[in-house]
Amino acid sequence: MFAFALGAANANAQVGKGAAPVDSTVPGIMKRAGRQASATWLRDMLRQADSRLPGSKLDELADSLAERAIRPLDSPNAEGGAAAISALNLLIMSGSNAELKGTPYAGAFTRLVRVLETSSSRDMRARALGGLLAVGSHTNALSRLKQVAESNDPLAYDAINFLITDASGGSWLGISPSATHQQESVVALRTLAARSRVSDPKAARLPTAWVARNGG
Repeated sequence: MFAFALGAANANAQVGKGAAPVDSTVPGIMKRAGRQASATWLRDMLRQADSRLPGSKLDELADSLAERAIRPLDSPNAEGGAAAISALNLLIMSGSNAELKGTPYAGAFTRLVRVLETSSSRDMRARALGGLLAVGSHTNALSRLKQVAESNDPLAYDAINFLITDASGGSWLGISPSATHQQESVVALRTLAARSRVSDPKAARLPTAWVARNGG
């Protein structure tokens, strides 16, 4: 975690007398964030916690994070993979409905879908898929997870596991779902079990078994 105290409000301010101004362009901000783009100040910038930035600039920042998540720096270097995960996590937290400073960044869901659809990494795709449950519209997230669950996507099993975790009140992100969201995920699991469209045999057993254990 970075120890930067700078926020969006003083992005153009000088650090001290005679010091060069901080680069407030998107490339400059990404450079300041460094390879491990997990700085809370950048999350707060996207959530507009301390100041208002043009929507176009927020979108450009989010696009840069999504690009880093899709194409890790120095891939397949481990450091590049860590940078990709940090960028993805920051995107998720910037759009999270959790009790954080500021307002959830509305474009987070779209960027996570982009990572899901274009990344060649199974791990990054799975992280993006699970992250959808924490940002934006829960209804839209459930629709996407059910779509993946009933497709030939290798993440079908993961999609149902995410739904089970959400329905049970848990989260791999540490962001607990509301009671309403839990119930919506319960309904999604019952729907998957009832219409029997999950083609992956291993994945297909999950919703059926969960409903049997929890009442259908």
